[in-house]
Parts: sequence; C-alpha cells; structure tokens
Amino acid sequence: MQKADQLRTEIATISEMLKTGRADRALKRAVKAGKKWPKMPAFPQMAGLACIHQGEFKQAQTHLERAWKMEPENPDLIQNFGLSLVQGGDAGKALTLMNKVGAKAPLTPPQRYVRAMALLQERQLSEALVDVDEVLRHQNGNLQAHCLKADILDEMHQWNQAIDVLLAVAEKQPKFHYGQLRLAKGLVGLGRMSEALTHGRAAFALAPEAPETLEFAATLQNLSA
Repeated sequence: MQKADQLRTEIATISEMLKTGRADRALKRAVKAGKKWPKMPAFPQMAGLACIHQGEFKQAQTHLERAWKMEPENPDLIQNFGLSLVQGGDAGKALTLMNKVGAKAPLTPPQRYVRAMALLQERQLSEALVDVDEVLRHQNGNLQAHCLKADILDEMHQWNQAIDVLLAVAEKQPKFHYGQLRLAKGLVGLGRMSEALTHGRAAFALAPEAPETLEFAATLQNLSA
C-alpha cells in the first residue's frame, strides 16, 4: 500500500473509533500514528479529541496545542483547543486565545461559543451574553448554546428569563436529556417543584443510568422527604 493510502486509511480508522465511542483505542492509535507521521496535525488533533471524550482535558491541551502550532489557522483546531482550555479550568488562557484569533478575523459561531463559555467562567457576563446571542443568531438550533445562555442568565440573577429559555429548549427537543435535566434543576431553584418533578422524570426516562440524573433524583427525594 502506498504511503498516502496508508495515511488516509489510518485517519479514517481513528475517526471511526471516535465516532463510535472507542476513545481509548482512538487515543492509543493516534499517538502511535503521530510518531510515524510527526508532521501531520490530524493525529495530535484526534488524540486531543479522544482525551476530551474521556474527560482528560489537560492531556487534551497538550495534543491540541501541538496540532494547533502546526496548523494555526485551522478553525476546528482553534475551537477544540479553546474548549480543552475552558474545560480544563484555564478559561483565562482560552479567552486570550480566542481574542487573539478574533483580532485577525471574525470568530466562527463554534469559536464564539467557546469564548462565551470562557467569559462566563471569568465572570464577564454581559460579554458572554453578547457572544452566545451571536451564536444563536447563526445557529438557533444549537441546544447547547441555549443552555449556555440560561447559565449566563442565571449568573446575572435573571432566573425567570433563564427558565423561559430552557422551557423553549424542552418544547423544541423533548428528548434532549441535558435540557430536561437543566430545566428541572432551574425549576427547583425557583421552588416550582411539581414542574421540576415532571422534567426530572423526563430526564430520568431518557438517561436513567447517567450519574447526573441519579444525583438529581436523590436531590428530589431529599427535598420531598
């Protein structure tokens, strides 16, 4: 097999592993392929994504930064590197990265989503709201962005507005587990217990074994005890 064919096959194989939830195998294979083809940013990028899937955000940063330095204009790499920084607790670094990129060209909606996450963690709430509203202007079907907007509104003490956003998400996509769970938690905070129970049950039906669902179910039991 020609080297180019081997390279394409390897990229396709690792990509399929990531799509089918085999992140641990994808990581090992991507690291090995990265040593064989050290100038190919695809392999550290896929290694970084595999780490994100496994919740290893610091490790993801190492791989994604390496890929980004090889291909600094790649918008997906910028987004994923920024995401690994935010989720790894380095929101300030993520914000610096996104502002640096944004100074050269307008951020893509996924990049603005990452910056909104960073701004929220940095308590720059008005700026975070501007970013997430811009994301939704281009991607109104982005359910995670709607939930992020609710998180920002909560931090701004606009709790009823946050609930309105989450109710719209649940109406639009009732099978979106995180949306139902996030709404239920918000309703508990407002003392709307019967509605919280309804949406909590919906979340439990969608993902009964998810740790966050079980944790919330226990919370509801304690509150009703």
